[in-house]
Amino acid sequence: MTEERAEPRTLAFEWRVWAAENLLRGVPREQVLAGLRDEDVPPDEARARVHELERSPAFVAAGAIARRLRQLELVLELQARLAEEAPAPGVERCSEALPAARFYQRYYAGNTPVLLERFADGWPALERWRPEYFKRRFGDVEIEVASRRESRLDPDIHFAATRETVTMADYVDRVLASGPSNDLYAIANNRNTARPELQALWDDIRPPPGYLDMSRVAGASALWFGPAGTLTPLHHDTSNILFVQILGRKRVYLGPPRSRGLLASARGLYNHADCERLAPAERRAAGVIELTLEPGETLFLPVGWWHQVRALDLSVSLALNCLQRRNIYDWYKPGALGA
Repeated sequence: MTEERAEPRTLAFEWRVWAAENLLRGVPREQVLAGLRDEDVPPDEARARVHELERSPAFVAAGAIARRLRQLELVLELQARLAEEAPAPGVERCSEALPAARFYQRYYAGNTPVLLERFADGWPALERWRPEYFKRRFGDVEIEVASRRESRLDPDIHFAATRETVTMADYVDRVLASGPSNDLYAIANNRNTARPELQALWDDIRPPPGYLDMSRVAGASALWFGPAGTLTPLHHDTSNILFVQILGRKRVYLGPPRSRGLLASARGLYNHADCERLAPAERRAAGVIELTLEPGETLFLPVGWWHQVRALDLSVSLALNCLQRRNIYDWYKPGALGA
């Protein structure tokens, strides 16, 4: 009787990928070989394939990229560890009028959020921008809103499917009648501030000197208006924004660009993470900060910072990104990089 011999086992593709990943991460060669032997890969086969792998032009090129990646990861780690030394997590508050030069030097250039308590001091909008005012002053103006949001998956990502054109008067009536809801919202992508019929809104704001280029305000701003309960999911923008809370309160969650946890769950400009569902310990690990934005307060949202926003009351907000410094960072989309 002839004894059948088992065919020598060759290293499967998945194990070659495993070996490459570990070698590129800096795992010693002998440790990788030991791991393959533990999976019953014949020693000669393991050595031959690892030898072949290490001399592959693609592996040599990947090694240079991996070294650069490790350098950048060390930068992130340094920033994360230094941030842990802060006395308490939170957003800085500025209770005095902050000169524009100081704002740009300290917060804009530092990519640091700050809550400006006096940025909107004296704005007529703080008294006027109520639903009744919008209806009386702009009632016949047609605007675009996002509707039927609660019946759609990812309505903010697929905002085009939620577009509806209504008069301002009709929209105000629907907001007042809705109660807490995320079904109806006038959002940034509706581009209402660019409408010629709404340009009189700019008579109601008085930004301090040096912050904004008011010649661009119509095309570089956004009016957010909706009932309590509206939700903007976790995302980041590709510009810096001054977010002025006019009416009502909003709960804001902020996460730094350096957060590895949030980078890992990124999907384009948006994120799979839901800060409202994360346990406090998970939020702390991700560097997430929570705050409540009150009427009259302005939050500086630096480019790249993750933020999630929930309206606690019927709310009107104005987002301004017509800053007087360079403010287009469309290349910053780490979540768009494929696995």
